[in-house]
Amino acid sequence: MTCSIPETIVQNADVDIIKTFNGLRSQSIKVHTIEQVIDLCGQKHSHLVHHRCLLTLARLLEELTIATSPNNCAVFLNLFRRCSDLNLISGEFHDPSQTSLLNLVAHLSSSLKMEAAYHLRKAIAALCPYPEDALAATKHALKNASILTLAPVRLDLGMGGISDIPPYSLERYGNCLNVPIRLDSNFPLEVRIEVLTEPVIQFVSKDLGVTKTYRDALEFDDQIATFLFHREVIRFFMDRILDLKNTEEFYLFLKGGLCLETYSRLPVGTGLGVSSLLLCAS
Repeated sequence: MTCSIPETIVQNADVDIIKTFNGLRSQSIKVHTIEQVIDLCGQKHSHLVHHRCLLTLARLLEELTIATSPNNCAVFLNLFRRCSDLNLISGEFHDPSQTSLLNLVAHLSSSLKMEAAYHLRKAIAALCPYPEDALAATKHALKNASILTLAPVRLDLGMGGISDIPPYSLERYGNCLNVPIRLDSNFPLEVRIEVLTEPVIQFVSKDLGVTKTYRDALEFDDQIATFLFHREVIRFFMDRILDLKNTEEFYLFLKGGLCLETYSRLPVGTGLGVSSLLLCAS
């Protein structure tokens, strides 16, 4: 007996869900199946099941878009509202009835995939909890530290990073094959973090020759575009790693401040993933 798509998700059965979905007889049956998956996402399950459920839902919505007229948004508006009512999507989307079908599905799919990633992180954390003594040792090692991280750049083969971005990915699933490369046998990207004696947060883009110093994290919102990902790294570090509420607690913990310095041997706009890889290294 063949399992339904919701049963397949829960049981993690070895079934090609997309092929099964595309083999359904009519659009109404496909919509009903998606509604069943939405209801499944709204139920209480393990983080791993939630991850599979949300990711499958995003892909089914993308598949349904292919066979739907761009002018027929009514079905997707209903599905959007059902997802919103069950808090399956995060962020605001003002007046979805006034947007195009592709934009609506792109937003919905992206939000569902973000929620899926959240549940995957939770599932991994549950399987591999970070020991409290290791966390304490990490925090202790940060004091008076200077850490240098080296990274390669990324070469995309084939369609690369283009094929997994809407609207192309809504018509054909994206496939990315990335190859890490060094230049002249050296890592072209560097990130250095150093604890400072003065209670400040300093951002440095060494290759661009730009430095900016802040006294309070609240000033980050006024910073120049060069340091956008510097800001996000520090905020993530303060909020998620150290669980600190404000800059004063951050300075007290470090007994000083912090300098985040980035350096790239490549010019801006090479398409080799410099910005995202610097973010990862940070």
